[in-house]
Amino acid sequence: MITAEKSYDELARVEELYRKAGQRFQAIARERPLLAAELFQYADVQRKAGNIPEAAHLFYACCEQEPGNAKAKLLADRLSGLGGVTPLEMSDSPCPAPLVLRPDFLPADDKARLLDFFLSHEGEFTPAPDGCGGYDPEVRNNLELAGSRSVKQPFRERVAAALPAILQHLGIHPFPIKKIEVKLRAYRDGQYFRMHTDAIWGRRLTFTYYLCGEQKQYAGGDLLVFDTSADGVRCSENFTRLIPRDNCLCCFPSHYFHAVTPVKAGSHDFRSERLAVNGHVSGAEETPSGEQRKK
Repeated sequence: MITAEKSYDELARVEELYRKAGQRFQAIARERPLLAAELFQYADVQRKAGNIPEAAHLFYACCEQEPGNAKAKLLADRLSGLGGVTPLEMSDSPCPAPLVLRPDFLPADDKARLLDFFLSHEGEFTPAPDGCGGYDPEVRNNLELAGSRSVKQPFRERVAAALPAILQHLGIHPFPIKKIEVKLRAYRDGQYFRMHTDAIWGRRLTFTYYLCGEQKQYAGGDLLVFDTSADGVRCSENFTRLIPRDNCLCCFPSHYFHAVTPVKAGSHDFRSERLAVNGHVSGAEETPSGEQRKK
């Protein structure tokens, strides 16, 4: 179980272990075919390192050797953008999130206009509230361009148009849409968002869209989506890492715990920092409550 004391420093330390483990499995694979258990472990290393297509391929390879490996099949499907049916033996345990990644989400001209809008309003970005109406940089340390902005409605409409296919892939039954929130966010050097869940006010779907320019100029800022129980109460230390890719929309159900790792920007140029559009799709039923925090 992840606790409030689970720090980014700990995650940073294990990243080196992922790298070494990946090298070890590659060395073994050069000498002989990997066994099913090795394929599973290698795949899990890859998903934690952010190599999503490779991880899915390895989980499917594990299934070929062990057709009855329900967990490997679930991970393979969910990393491939398929909802995947949760095995009965895993129904009460934290499970990996189903994910949908939409590369090239915006046409080139629309993406350029959105980036220009971010850059031209740099001075108006202010510290983002923590979800409970206050500001707590120990939990959330990033910036937001608040208010009604001209670029929000076109983006909202594009999400709405893509929503039926996204929900189908995630295995979420269609539901009456009450609201699609669109928020303009920026993470400067050292900024982050600690583990949290968005499952408040009827939110059903969370999405993040990245504006990295032609070549991403920062490190970090990765989205970690933690394996979470179906009721959204418990999560484990296992996660899928989503590395920001330019013009890519990432979607997952809102009850999954997630976090943004600290950004390491090479300069103070706003263009080189983590610029993103975040949002949520809410159903008709809302139950206001305080945002759930780390478990």
